Amino acid sequence: MKVMRTCFLIALAGWVGLSGCSENPALRARYQAEKMFFQAERVARSARVRPGLVTPELSRQLGRQYGDALEFCYTALDSVPASVRPLEHRQLSDIAFRAATRLSQLAFAQERFDSSVAVLSRLMARVPLAGAPNVSVHLNLGRALQAAGKWDSALSMYDYAVDHFYPPMDDRGDILVGLFNLPNQIYEGLLKVGDTSAAQVQATEAEAYYRLLIDEYPGSNLAGAGHINLAKLYERLGRFHDAVAELSRLTDTTGRVATPAQLRIASLRATELRQPDLAIEEYDRILERLTGRDTLQRPMVMYNKGLVQMHQQEYDRARRTMNEIKRRYPGFFNQTANVQYAIARTYEMEGEQDRAETEYKYLINGFPGSEPSLATYLYLIQQYTQQGRQQEADRYEDFAEAEYDRIAATRPGTRAAAAALSYKAELNRRRGNWSQATALLTEVFDKHPTSEIGFRAAIVAAVIYRDELHNEPAADSLIDELKRRLTTVDETTDF
Repeated sequence: MKVMRTCFLIALAGWVGLSGCSENPALRARYQAEKMFFQAERVARSARVRPGLVTPELSRQLGRQYGDALEFCYTALDSVPASVRPLEHRQLSDIAFRAATRLSQLAFAQERFDSSVAVLSRLMARVPLAGAPNVSVHLNLGRALQAAGKWDSALSMYDYAVDHFYPPMDDRGDILVGLFNLPNQIYEGLLKVGDTSAAQVQATEAEAYYRLLIDEYPGSNLAGAGHINLAKLYERLGRFHDAVAELSRLTDTTGRVATPAQLRIASLRATELRQPDLAIEEYDRILERLTGRDTLQRPMVMYNKGLVQMHQQEYDRARRTMNEIKRRYPGFFNQTANVQYAIARTYEMEGEQDRAETEYKYLINGFPGSEPSLATYLYLIQQYTQQGRQQEADRYEDFAEAEYDRIAATRPGTRAAAAALSYKAELNRRRGNWSQATALLTEVFDKHPTSEIGFRAAIVAAVIYRDELHNEPAADSLIDELKRRLTTVDETTDF
C-alpha cells in the first residue's frame, strides 16, 4: 500500500512541479488523471479475461489504483476552476465519476456496502455532475443504500431520481432504461417484501408517471415504452382489460399491432380474460403473418394455441397440435420439455392414467434436468401415494432425491441447480422436514439473491420459519435480507 501511495504522491508532485512552466496545467492534470484511471482499467480488463486469477490482493490493488485516480481528480478539480478551464474541469469530473463508480462497484462486490455508499456520497458532494452520469450516481447510491439495509433511504433516493430527472432521456434522446423502469421496479420490490399498502400507493404513482410520459411525448419512444410498462403494471394489478388496451397501441410500420404485443394479448385472453375463442383467433392471425425469419416463432405460437385448446377441454385437438410440433419442429420439441408435459397432461385429463404415466416417465427420461421433469417426480410421488401405491411412491422419492442431488452437484451455480435444490426443499417440506427445507431454500437464495427463483425461495423459507418452526426472528431476518438484495449496484458484471 505504501508503494501505491508513493506513486500517487509522485504523480501529484510531478503535476504540481510542471504546472508552473506549463501553459495549461489543467490539461496536464487531465492527462495524468486519465493515465492513472486507464492503468487501473488495464488491470481490471486482465482480471475479467482471467477471473480464476483474481485474488484478494489483486482486488485491493484495483481499489488502491482507482482510489488514487479519484483522489488525484479531487485535488486537481480544486485547482482547476470551471470558470477558467471549463473543458478540462468537465473532463476531470468525468474521470472522477468513472473512478468512483469502479471503486463503489468493487466495494459492493465485496459486500462493503457502507463503503460503496460513502464513495458515491462523497462524489456527489465534490463533483458537479450532469446528464446520464448524474442519474447513474443517484441510482447506484440508491442500490447501495438498499444493499446496506437502509431501505427507507434507498426509497427516498429512488423517488428523488424519478421526480428530478424528467423526462428519463439522455442528451441524445435515448431512454435511460434504469431510470425509466424504476417506478415499476419500486412497486415490484414493495410487493416482494410484503408491503402491500405502500405498493398500492406506488402503483398509483407509477401509473401517473407513465401516463404523463405518454401524454407529453406522443408518438415518441417514450410513449411506446410507456404503453409497455403500463401494460406490465396493469397485469400485476389484475387490470387485464387495461393491459390489452395498452398493448393494442403498440403498432408496427404497417399500423398493425406488433407481433410480440399480439402474442401477449392472445395469452391474456386465454389465461386471464377467459376468452379462449378470441385467443385462438389471435394465434391464427399471428400464424398467418409469420414469414421469413419470423417463422422461427411458429412452434411457440402453436404451443400456446395448444394450451388454449387444453383449457377448452379439447384434449385430442390439443394433443394433435403438440404432436405436430414434435413432428415438424424436432429441434424446438427437444429443447422444450413443456410440450411433452402438455402431451402427458392431455391423456391424464381424458382419464387415460396408464398412458399419461407412460408419457410422464418419457418426460423424466427424455428431458433430464428440465424443470418440468423435476416437477414431474413430485407429481408422480403424489399420485402413487393417493393411489395407495406406496412402494412405488417411495421408489420415486429416492429417484427424485438422487436426480436433484446430481444436478446440484454437476451444474453448480446454474438456474438448473437452483431449481433442483428448490424441488428437493419441496420434497422435504412434504415430508415435514422443515429445518432441512429451510436450509435448502436459504442456500438457493444465498446463491441466487437477485433472481426470481431466489426471491421465491426466500419467501417460502420465511413462511416456513414463521408458520411451521414458529421462529419469527428468523423469518423477519430473511425478509430484511430480501429487501437488501432486491437489486445490484448496476447491470454490469465487471467485478
